Parts: sequence; C-alpha cells; structure tokens
Amino acid sequence: MATKTEVKVWDPLVRVFHWTLVIAFFTAYFTEEDLLQVHTLAGYTVLGLIAVRFVWGLVGTRYARFSSFMFRPGTVVAYLKDVVALRARRYLGHNPAGGAMVVLLLVSLLVTTFSGMAIRRRAPGRPAVRLAGAGGPRFQGILRRTARVLRELHPVPGGCARGRRDRRESAAPGKSGAGHVHGPQTGPG
Repeated sequence: MATKTEVKVWDPLVRVFHWTLVIAFFTAYFTEEDLLQVHTLAGYTVLGLIAVRFVWGLVGTRYARFSSFMFRPGTVVAYLKDVVALRARRYLGHNPAGGAMVVLLLVSLLVTTFSGMAIRRRAPGRPAVRLAGAGGPRFQGILRRTARVLRELHPVPGGCARGRRDRRESAAPGKSGAGHVHGPQTGPG
C-alpha cells in the first residue's frame, strides 16, 4: 500500500496575499467611477501587497521565493512545448509557465497602479505624487505614455484627466465645461 505524503507548498502569507490581492483588484476595478476614494485606497492596497510580496519573494519560504519559480525564457518555451506534447514534468509550486505568468501579473499590476497614480498626480498632498515621481526619466516616460493611453480608453471623473467622451460632452452645444465649440455661434451676443 502506497503512503500518501502531503507537502505544504503555499504558506499562510502567500495565501492571504493572493486573496487580498483579488479583493483589492476587483474593488478598484468596480469602484472607479462612483467611489473614487475607495478605488484609490484599493489601488494603494494593491501596491502595498506587491511590495510585501516582493520582499517575501526574496526572503520567504522555499516555494514563495522567486528563485523557486523564475526560469529562463528558453525553459519556459521548452516547458510549453512539453505541455502541448502531453509530456510536461510536474513541479511543486509554480511550473515555468506559471512562474512567467506570476512575473507578468506582478509587472502589469505595478504598471496599472503607477499609471493610476500618474493620472491622479495633480491631486495635492497625495503620496501618489511622490511615488509616481520616482524612477527617473525613462520610467516617467513609460508612465506618461501608459497614462495617456489609459486616459483615452477610460476617462477619469473629476477633470484630472479628460478622455474622448468627456471632451465630446463638454464641447456639445448648451454644455458648460472646458471644451470649445468650433464654428459659428448663434444667440445673443
């Protein structure tokens, strides 16, 4: 009779991190338009969680460390080929493709949170102003370009950044706002 051995892979900190990150991300995702303060707090929570996870990825338990699941790109590609051929090796913790996904997820969350802070950077007295200002000119350029794209895709309420929809509405006849109505104007004057 074979004995069953149980290996604990994910420590409590990683488990709490995962579910708190899910809650914070979806809170930010669903509250942006109506509850901007909640959205902002959720964004800071995501950033704080990523900072904790980064530290834990360096000094944490065996399977929580980045060194246990960060593989060279060639290893990831070879693993994916093995998956397609139905001969992929099993791993405790993340396999090479899962490790690459974790890195991409963390990077995309960092870009998203820093872009949100860059969009809101004009709000005085916010920590975002100091955090979004870090990283040097190249990082600033990336943030500006990402923020510009995000503003076009998703207008920010409150006038910090104006997207296409806001410009169209403010330029419509009879609306007040920062937009300009081009062409002949009628009425008293």
